Amino acid sequence: MSSTSKTTPSSSRASNRYPEEIRRQAVELFNSSLPEYKTCQATAKRVAGLLGVKCFDTVLTWARQTEIDSVARAGIDTGTAEELRRLRREVGDSFDNALAETVNGEYKTELINKFGPWDGYESLNLRTVEWVYWYNNSRISERNGYKTPSQVEEIWYSTGMDIRKYSKTEP
Repeated sequence: MSSTSKTTPSSSRASNRYPEEIRRQAVELFNSSLPEYKTCQATAKRVAGLLGVKCFDTVLTWARQTEIDSVARAGIDTGTAEELRRLRREVGDSFDNALAETVNGEYKTELINKFGPWDGYESLNLRTVEWVYWYNNSRISERNGYKTPSQVEEIWYSTGMDIRKYSKTEP
């Protein structure tokens, strides 16, 4: 870890409990004490104990995020991460109705019209549950790069990357 990092670490749930000054001191002390200890974890435990931080992982997270923010370590900096969270909320809100209408149309076409009429509410309910499971976990799509919606979602949440824009085919 670099001892020349001067930027402030990100604010996560744990770091919101501590004043900015404690976080800054923890990162400086961590960076200066690192050569004295065998591991980053041992250094973080020592710093956490000295400054009264309950969990040494918090100190380790602050130090790593400070390095990312100062471009000394690969990763998403704090500002970019906050912007991605904001955009995800904004985009999700503006397209919710259109998405629901699209899925509803597919549901009617692929299940209701294709396999109806139904014996009753229970049989329709059971087939709907089966269809929703199939739709999310088994149905692959060219638009999704030949992945299921749940695989696309997993990639999105783990990397922030929308693979659909890379798998579009031109007409």
